[in-house]
Amino acid sequence: MTLTVTQARLHLYTIVCLFSFVLMGLSAGRLQYTTHLPRGDPLNQGRDFFDTSVLILLITSTLLIVFSLFFRWMISRRVESGFMSRLWFELVVLWTLWAALLVGSAMATSVWPDLSFCSQFNACRVLQTLVAFCWLTWLPLLPLIAISMHYGIVNRAWGWFMHGWSPWHDNSAMRGSMMPRISVMTQNTTA
Repeated sequence: MTLTVTQARLHLYTIVCLFSFVLMGLSAGRLQYTTHLPRGDPLNQGRDFFDTSVLILLITSTLLIVFSLFFRWMISRRVESGFMSRLWFELVVLWTLWAALLVGSAMATSVWPDLSFCSQFNACRVLQTLVAFCWLTWLPLLPLIAISMHYGIVNRAWGWFMHGWSPWHDNSAMRGSMMPRISVMTQNTTA
C-alpha cells in the first residue's frame, strides 16, 4: 500500500483534530472544576481559580480544531480562494499554533510534572491525561510543518496553493515534489 504526501497530510490533520477535541474537552472540564470548586474542597482551600496554562490549551485546541478541519477541507477539495488557501498562510498558522501549544504544554508539564501521588483522585487523573494529550496533539504538527516547509523550499512555492497542485502544470498530474508516493507497508506477493 502506498500513501501520497497529500494523503499523509490529510491523515495528520485528522489526528490533530481528534487529539484537539480530547484536549479541548479535558481543558474545559478542568476550567469548569477549578472555577466552580465545591465547599470544603481541599484544592486552594475551596476558593475558585483558573490555571493559565489550561486556558492557553483550551484556546489553542479550539483554534487547532477549526484550522485542522479548514486545512483538511482546503487540501482535499483543492480549494483555490484568496490568501487563506496559500502555502505561506498554512505555515504561519501551523507555526503559531505549534508555538502556542508548546508554551501551554511546557507550562502544564512544569506545574504538574508527576501526579502519581494523587492518582486516586479524578482531578489528578484529568490533569495527567491533559498533559499527555497536549504533547500528543503537539507531536503531529511537526511533520505537517516539515512537509510544507520542504515543499515551499524545494519548489519556491510560498505563494502557491497549499493543496500542492500548480496551475502551470498539466491538470492530470499533481505537482511532483508534493505528490511523491511513500511506501507505508510493502507486501511481498511473490512466492
